[in-house]
Amino acid sequence: MTQVIFRKAGTRMMLAVILGASLANNVYAHAELTMAMPAENAQISAAPDHIKLTFTEDVRLMQLTLLNAKPEMVDLNFAVGKSAMKSHSVALPPIPADRYTVEWAVFGDDGHKVEGRYNFEITSGGAAMDDAKADSTPAAHQDHSH
Repeated sequence: MTQVIFRKAGTRMMLAVILGASLANNVYAHAELTMAMPAENAQISAAPDHIKLTFTEDVRLMQLTLLNAKPEMVDLNFAVGKSAMKSHSVALPPIPADRYTVEWAVFGDDGHKVEGRYNFEITSGGAAMDDAKADSTPAAHQDHSH
């Protein structure tokens, strides 16, 4: 009888370990932002003509919001994309020098919502900026929803 109890406890423990490992792998499998343009915390001298977000996997961009420092929403004329892609680019209207917050939300192939936000600042008006000067590594503020 004692051996049966230990076997059942051992089996339960093994199932718990397998389930925990599976859930942990699932959490890390969510899409992540790998590049943002303008970059997180960038201080740029010219207004960008678009926002570009690149992810670790194909995602559907469900939301893209740009807020100025007041905060007021900048009209992006954004529409939810019909297809999943790794990289999304949304045109910007002319915007003045100010501090901006980009808020985004995507759905990955796994059906999980991932969202994030980051800031950048335009220090003076001028021509559209060069992509190479504005690209960056990922924005640090990402949230995963289940």
